[in-house]
Amino acid sequence: VFEFIIASNGATAGESSAFMSTMFTFGATLVLGLTLGCASGYLLGEALRSQWLPQFLLNTGVLTFMLGVYAASNFLVHESGLLTVTVMGIWLANMRGVPIDEILEFKESLSVLLISALFILLAARMELQAIYDLGAGAIWILAALIFIARPLAVNLASLGTDLSWQERSFLSWIAPRGIVAAAVSSLFAFRLEEIGIEEAAMLVPLVFLVIVITVALQSISATPLAKLLKVREPSSNGYLFLGANAVARDIAKAFQKLDVPVVLSDTSWENYRAARMEGLSVYYGNPASEHAENNLEMTGIGQFLAISPYKKLNAHVVYHFLDRFNAQHVFALSEGEMEQRASHQTPETFMQAASLFQDGLSYAKLASLYSKGARVTITRLTEEFSFDAYLKEHGANLTLLFSVAPSGAVYPAGGAESVAPKADWQMVSLVQKKAPVPAAEAGAKKDA
Repeated sequence: VFEFIIASNGATAGESSAFMSTMFTFGATLVLGLTLGCASGYLLGEALRSQWLPQFLLNTGVLTFMLGVYAASNFLVHESGLLTVTVMGIWLANMRGVPIDEILEFKESLSVLLISALFILLAARMELQAIYDLGAGAIWILAALIFIARPLAVNLASLGTDLSWQERSFLSWIAPRGIVAAAVSSLFAFRLEEIGIEEAAMLVPLVFLVIVITVALQSISATPLAKLLKVREPSSNGYLFLGANAVARDIAKAFQKLDVPVVLSDTSWENYRAARMEGLSVYYGNPASEHAENNLEMTGIGQFLAISPYKKLNAHVVYHFLDRFNAQHVFALSEGEMEQRASHQTPETFMQAASLFQDGLSYAKLASLYSKGARVTITRLTEEFSFDAYLKEHGANLTLLFSVAPSGAVYPAGGAESVAPKADWQMVSLVQKKAPVPAAEAGAKKDA
């Protein structure tokens, strides 16, 4: 549209020549963007896969390469750089074996910085009078964008997908955001004013008004609308377990009874099959793998527990989820007593995870208790049966695992967050059954 307006306002350009000029520009941009974008993405992917860049230059090198491709594309065909680098990014993201996690993290940080700076600069150049001068017509444009253009764009873009009407309706309300429009509005207005279109001065304040109103309106209404349409993701109070052994399965079944979402994962086929037979949600494989990233259902999951006998796997998966869930939501069993887990034996990242249950309780000790008859139990506290009474009743036979608040929040014993369980809290513990008193000994005591 912009190119058509520019072409149709040329000195000798008629409508036909303006249309042909626009189509030529569009075609050239499309061909160059796809060709150069795919080629650049392939070359960059091969460079990353072959580790041609040292690790400390990875982000800088990728950014420099992207800017170079953008400039080269713009030099060949005006304003084709954005399409070119977009195609390059899509190609790079879909190449197998390319390490892009660090690049994605850098991109997210860079996006926040640049988008924030963009809106600050745009607002700093804006005068309130320019917004007032837009008049009532701006309201009609705003309404058309929100209730016609956005729903139409979302529904056309989602054709052939399995999105429900509720999901499409929600997307129509909150997307798209208009970041690109904000970025280029000043440039468009400047070019339009150059060719004598006086109304171009209204473009920047109009775009600014649309973004401010839509962001404010949708930020306030997104949560209530998601609840109304029943598309809101449940709160992330659920747990992902590394380990589907007998102890982990019993804890998971206790969580199910308390309506706490839980997913098990294990690399052992026997444990996986046993969990499936017991009706538990379980993933077969390494939860830190690329396959898990694409196939492991994590809806409602916001905490991670390592309850596995495989120490190296524990450390690897803990390292992966420390970045995803933050340290206060990642828990791991102890590697043993303090002298058994010196810093040169235990990875530093593993020690960042909160110690699960009591200090010194390793998987070996937990499995030993279980083999001796200890079982996972759920006990509700009351005004008459307090937490202290609960501890006193079981004494040394009790290994406290989790405290579950009436709200559904789960607090692992030994975690960073200390709690004082009260009435209506439920305690999930491993309780050792008291050994029965032999009949002869009982008779002797009775005679005495």
